Amino acid sequence: MQRESLLSPTAPWEAGRASAWSALVHHEGRFHLWYDAYAWDPKIRRIDRATHCYCYAVSQDGVHFERPDVGLFEVDGIRDNNAVMRGTEGGPVFVDPFAPPERRFRAIIRRQSKLDLWDELVAVGTHDTWMLTSPDGMHWRRSDRPMLPFWLGATQSVIWDDRLAKWVLYLRAHVDTGGATRRAFMRVEVARDALDDPLELPEGCTPPDPGQRQGLTDQWPIVLDADDQDMPGAQVYVSNIIRYARADELYLAFIPMWYDSRNGDDASDMLEVQLGISRDGITWRRPWRRPLVTPGTEGTASAGQVFPVQDPVIVADEFWLYFHGLPEDHMSAHHEKGNHHLARAIWKRDRFVSVEAFDREAGELTTGPLRFTGRRLAVNANAGASGWIRVAIERPDGTAIEGFTDSEARTMHGNRLDHDVTWETGARVSRLAGQPVRLRFTMQASRLYGFQFRD
Repeated sequence: MQRESLLSPTAPWEAGRASAWSALVHHEGRFHLWYDAYAWDPKIRRIDRATHCYCYAVSQDGVHFERPDVGLFEVDGIRDNNAVMRGTEGGPVFVDPFAPPERRFRAIIRRQSKLDLWDELVAVGTHDTWMLTSPDGMHWRRSDRPMLPFWLGATQSVIWDDRLAKWVLYLRAHVDTGGATRRAFMRVEVARDALDDPLELPEGCTPPDPGQRQGLTDQWPIVLDADDQDMPGAQVYVSNIIRYARADELYLAFIPMWYDSRNGDDASDMLEVQLGISRDGITWRRPWRRPLVTPGTEGTASAGQVFPVQDPVIVADEFWLYFHGLPEDHMSAHHEKGNHHLARAIWKRDRFVSVEAFDREAGELTTGPLRFTGRRLAVNANAGASGWIRVAIERPDGTAIEGFTDSEARTMHGNRLDHDVTWETGARVSRLAGQPVRLRFTMQASRLYGFQFRD
């Protein structure tokens, strides 16, 4: 994994902080970025919360971002700025492919009532949550009614699930632990054309009184949460969920795990990004519990926290996950001036995790039984110069299949995203399509990232 810094604060209205609540959309060849920003108050040496706004930047290549002068609001005495909303904390921004062009971009935004900066451009609620639409990502209009009478902390996830032909929302819940609440995420399905309507609350759910700040708790089923396999104080702080386009029925979550010292002895109060996987978007697993993106080294802009930006982007043979880094831990009362750091983590395609064999003896990996469609088997692996990999296809009980044995397999070397698996016999995998089989990988000095049957 490669990581690089892309954007740092340069404008007065973001000199205090350009923070973690951000969204990114890759649409029609351009990278659209939205991020929270605060000016700096030199008198109290803290961020000036009265200047809080949601800013917009755009890039042609995903690396060099420009801040257009939108001129909608005066922030910190300056009107030529890139602020496109204010009185909000940032939320998810996404493209609605079913909406007319004037409503192409959508955002789910919650009001920060203590700022008292809402105007007609954005919304008129108190502690509620609204759906906004825009033709260009800069000029926004609210829906007629609040989407939800509850206050949604942090950033949510919204995906179009073509398997269900519905929108799926992952909304933050605050779980009562008897002490400080624990963050988790619940799942809500919404019909394709119902995004502008208020969410229908489950039977028996009582909305909060007008003006009361109340988060969600258990109104819908919680699907993403910390558990007893996590370190003390762990909680799922933000959801960042996608339907992975390169595999059938695969959902990925890039989860900032916060280790809250209020709920765990010796917890660090820092955040790291872990990977969650699901086959249906409901049942989630984190089988590795190791970070994909860690905080940076001491003294860097991301030394305390890393927050993934929604959504990741697939570009050619690379997977880009943007993230914001902050130097202090999450509960720190200290805020450094300009502690904003937008960065990009890059993986080669499908290389988030691997199985490794680096002992002096060769290692083996055997899959469970599977059925496949396709005419060829491709392996994503790095065998380097000294390593090697062979693949055998067997019956589920381990019985050899003539033509597909380990002794007949051609040895693969080198670092490739697509090694074609072949056998000296010239046997074609298409003849086994639809039959129950298993794969047996034999490898040495190699990393195996994945395999896929293809046409």
